[in-house]
Amino acid sequence: MLDTTYAKTEQMLVPGEYIELAVSDSGHGISKDDLDHIFEPFYTTKPHEKGTGLGLSMVFGFTRRSKGYIRVYSEPGIGTTIRCYLPRSVEKTAGKEIPLTKNIQLPHGQETILVVDDEEDLIELAQQCLEDLGYTVVTAASGIQAMEVLAENPSIDLLFSDIVMPGGINGYELAEQAEASHPGIKVLLTSGYTGKAVAHNGQARFAANILSNPHTKTELAQGVRKMLDGVKGDKTA
Repeated sequence: MLDTTYAKTEQMLVPGEYIELAVSDSGHGISKDDLDHIFEPFYTTKPHEKGTGLGLSMVFGFTRRSKGYIRVYSEPGIGTTIRCYLPRSVEKTAGKEIPLTKNIQLPHGQETILVVDDEEDLIELAQQCLEDLGYTVVTAASGIQAMEVLAENPSIDLLFSDIVMPGGINGYELAEQAEASHPGIKVLLTSGYTGKAVAHNGQARFAANILSNPHTKTELAQGVRKMLDGVKGDKTA
């Protein structure tokens, strides 16, 4: 379910129910410069005899003709995930209908949350959702900037951060530094890459509650509240 709030960040996206197809690799990743062109016909980074540059443009064309949506997450040195969303059919099928969604009362709060991401649209999306739920939100665009914000705001209750960001500090390292400087702070990490960055020694505990990106407002609200209330995830560190 891609909701109205998320759709505001993407001009071609219509809110609604979709079938998601995610294809992920563990290659070198795609540079930000190349990401701006990968769906253009005949654009390729391969040698002339190795590729035509038509593969992804064909995928993009098929997806758009199907009134779908496609997004690429790529993290240098880790890999790439391409998420293709195709609209769920509303045609009736034989058999008993099972309701897919329920009205859920979203949990609210009054705590202060630091949102960290190098993508401005994702920061704005998270900030809007969390402020709608009653939280006070401060933001940062990198791990280094986040530590500066933490130093200026000792009352921050939860760190909500992307895992892989430029600037030399990833989400796991930021979480460790935040805990060291602010004992008692809660941490919720997020990633759009299905493989996720690898957690090193002592960091595995942060991987137990990673929130997949994109996520709905409901998933964000429940994830944040679970961490603030001290409810442990299903996975073990």
